Order: sequence, then structure tokens, then C-alpha cells
Amino acid sequence: MFFRAKTKELAHKLGNIRGYVKNLPGGDVEIYCKGPEKILLKFIDEIKKIKNGPVIKEVSIYTSKDREFKPEKTDFEEFVIIY
Repeated sequence: MFFRAKTKELAHKLGNIRGYVKNLPGGDVEIYCKGPEKILLKFIDEIKKIKNGPVIKEVSIYTSKDREFKPEKTDFEEFVIIY
């Protein structure tokens, strides 16, 4: 929960980021976010610096035109933790 809470806090601090962070089976974490590119790139960079956070093995970036990743819900009004 620590990592998810810190991720949400960071999204709110940077502002204009909508989406979610959630745990996946097997211990992986998924983050879906929307916002201005410059802010999202800063968000990704800062997530990697969270103390005692997980080892980040992969970051995948998709645009609205990509079909590889389509979460069930995309119309978030803020950044939330999904339990």
C-alpha cells in the first residue's frame, strides 16, 4: 500500500494527472494515467525515485491511438488507488 499511496500523492502534487494505480496478481503494480506529456514524463521519473518502492522492470507508454492497452475504465476525473 505504501507505493500506491506515494504514487497517488505524487500524481496530485504534479497536478493534471488522471488515472489509477492498482496491485495485480503476482505482486506486480499497474499504473494507468492520462495528462500532458511533459507532466507524465516527470511523473514516471519521480515514481522511479520512491524510496523503498518496487523495482521497476518495465514502463510501457501508449498513446490514445494504441490498442495494446485498454483498461476497463478510462474516464477518471482524478488519480485514484484501486483496491
